[in-house]
Amino acid sequence: MRILHVTSVVGVGGAEMALLELVRHQTASGHEVEVAHVRRDTGLGDVFRDAGARVTPLGAERASSLPGAFLRLCALMRDRRPDIVHTHLLKADFLGALAARRLGLTRRLVSSKHNDESALRRRPVQWAHGIISRWAARVVALSRHVGEIVATEGRVPRDRLEVVTYGLDPAPFENARADGIRQGLGLGTDDLVAITVARFAPQKDHAGLLEAACLLRDEHPRLRWLWVGGDPRGDLQKRMERSVAERGMTDRVLFAGIRRDIPALMAASDLFVMPSNWEGLGLVYLEAMATGLPVVANRVSGVPEVVVDGITGILVERGRPGPLAEAIGTLVQDPDLRRALGMAGRQRVRECFSPEAFFSGYDRIYSEIIGP
Repeated sequence: MRILHVTSVVGVGGAEMALLELVRHQTASGHEVEVAHVRRDTGLGDVFRDAGARVTPLGAERASSLPGAFLRLCALMRDRRPDIVHTHLLKADFLGALAARRLGLTRRLVSSKHNDESALRRRPVQWAHGIISRWAARVVALSRHVGEIVATEGRVPRDRLEVVTYGLDPAPFENARADGIRQGLGLGTDDLVAITVARFAPQKDHAGLLEAACLLRDEHPRLRWLWVGGDPRGDLQKRMERSVAERGMTDRVLFAGIRRDIPALMAASDLFVMPSNWEGLGLVYLEAMATGLPVVANRVSGVPEVVVDGITGILVERGRPGPLAEAIGTLVQDPDLRRALGMAGRQRVRECFSPEAFFSGYDRIYSEIIGP
């Protein structure tokens, strides 16, 4: 089978990591896979190539370059004649649908919805999205929440919509070792580490997390904050570094940048905190749970479908540093609770988010589209 994935970007993010695992499965199954990305490669292009896929940039860094990207995508589809065209993220959804329509490939078009897209709250986008969604053979949401958003606000016909939840191979996280990680980061053996793995973006609310950290500073002097992630789109990380310095938290907050050893970093930590303002699902929560970390997060969007409040972590209301700090403080001072929530999280990942279910969901969808 020839599969063409069209994605907005090949960078470090939940949607891109889920796509990477799907590509690995498909190439290992003997399929010919190509990944075309609308915007620049921000870090994963070589990883997709190592997974056995061809990677093709479409070169649309600005809105003015979108027409050229569309023509390049049409030429790519005409040349490759894919059996399946599978789009990911909003820009790619529009370009992929238009190109498939032009070339008569809409009956082989699959559109995956990875996020709670704020753009779908704008009427012109809703109108246009509703049209292109009717061209797709199948629209697939990664969570019930995202499915409801794209059905109501994105105007996707419900008879073309289904949910296929991300899966995660827990082994790299369950088996991760923290050998030398703390020492390499300058962390003490008696420090208690709250790790956050997220790009610097308003969605992830590092500013609110810093407020919570400041509230806990005096009560928990050995609490350290490990912030892992980069800032590919702006200067928010630099602003946060200035804020940390201005609040006198430089010795408490460690900026680790983009790392490839996430399982080891999580194994070196004691709890996971990411107070996102919205998440389609939150693959990184699954990674933390598979490592055995209790999770503190906001009760928003698709997060409660992953993190079960009081069972695998603690959920709080969005935008309230006080309750966020209280939840973190509860876990800091109760190692037995951390251990219990972490063990329950591991079990939940194994039972509810298997990679086999994720892969088989798409295998089935492709087979239904192509036919016998």
